[in-house]
Amino acid sequence: MFKLHFEFLKSNQLLGLSTFQFLAFFRRAIFYTFVIVYLRENMGLTTTQVTLLGTIGMIANTLAQTLLWGRILDRAHRPTLFISVGEMIAGIGHFFVFFWHKSLLKSGSLLQAGFSIILGLATIEIFWSMSNVGWSAIISDLTLKTERSQLMALLSFIGGIGGLFGATVGGFLFMDGLGFSEGTLFYFPAVVMILSGFIVVMTIKESSVKEVIAKVNSNGDENGEQTHNEYLKFKEIPNHNLILLFLVVLVLVNFGRNSVILITQLYLASDIGFNVGGNGLGLFRNISSIAVMFWSIVLNSKHLKGKEKEMFIFGILCVIMGYIWLIFSPSFGLSLISAFLIGTSQIVIQVTSYTLISTLIPPSWRGRIFSWYNATFMLSFGIAGTLITGPISDYLIYGRGYSDLFAYRIAFIAAIIIVTFGLILFFPLRKAFQLQLANDDMSREIS
Repeated sequence: MFKLHFEFLKSNQLLGLSTFQFLAFFRRAIFYTFVIVYLRENMGLTTTQVTLLGTIGMIANTLAQTLLWGRILDRAHRPTLFISVGEMIAGIGHFFVFFWHKSLLKSGSLLQAGFSIILGLATIEIFWSMSNVGWSAIISDLTLKTERSQLMALLSFIGGIGGLFGATVGGFLFMDGLGFSEGTLFYFPAVVMILSGFIVVMTIKESSVKEVIAKVNSNGDENGEQTHNEYLKFKEIPNHNLILLFLVVLVLVNFGRNSVILITQLYLASDIGFNVGGNGLGLFRNISSIAVMFWSIVLNSKHLKGKEKEMFIFGILCVIMGYIWLIFSPSFGLSLISAFLIGTSQIVIQVTSYTLISTLIPPSWRGRIFSWYNATFMLSFGIAGTLITGPISDYLIYGRGYSDLFAYRIAFIAAIIIVTFGLILFFPLRKAFQLQLANDDMSREIS
């Protein structure tokens, strides 16, 4: 199923990365699959207010990564420390967020109680973002360029399994909102985060990471002496224009598809629509996780090596088809086709985009550029929803008197349009990536 051969990555390091990935997807699925519905249905927040969960949190995450953690990581280069400390602080922070939320619930202010979750999680993201930038860097640190798509596919498969367990457990613990108001869905992920931090520390030693970096560099995987220069300016990086244009593509694609990721949960739970409860929301998420697992195996196939550009386009098309089908799906059972397509797009875009951009980034710029790369994903979970799809939905519902079901469908159409612009912009970049991959292959043959 997976051909596990890595030149320098050790078995204990692979075990640490795999365990962390499983737990990361587990705690995301158990919490974020259901908190959106809790804020809308139980706390009474509007659609736009609900999208602030992603917007404020991801702005905090992105600013911390780009302005602080990315720069520090490039100087200190201790990704293991970043991952472990970030996860532990986030875990402890979830306990404090719940205590704040519970105190406001007792006072009877649902609006303030809802915003305590949004603002509390945003504060946590400042430190949690250490883990994001450390994770992106450590995968490149421990692998050769030719191995990264293989490792990403493997970790995505393991993450899909974690997502299956998380969504299933969360579906049982949600209990129409009691899981959040009583704290279970805060405590459970918090413990998982703290455990994840300890596992990374125990399995991936900083000294071993530095040893692998030295071996990877001596192997000739990173081309050109200037790429190792700590004082290299961004404009001196080969293909820096390609990096910027590709990041713009990712902004459009990710902002489009993720602008409705929160609205999708509300669409499924709508009383006049599918009226899906906790178990149904968990099932929808699980189908997406199954798609992630399936395509993780497919992407590991040797027949797809070097075809990241084509697969990236395929992932974008799956976004478009997934939301078109969700608009017209006549039943919840058939809407699960959309879940599979959305899950497919998630894994394909994530793996192929990481592989493509990692071939362009020199070691001395990994922290900063990966923080920008992560930002295209992180910010997309909120800003586009708050500025575009959320206001569209609320205007149609509260301003024009349309049903929430109709409003959410219009939001899906807006998302499709944004993604399509990203697809159009990517086409001219394909030839540049082809030349870059060809140069890499030639360099490896010479070395």
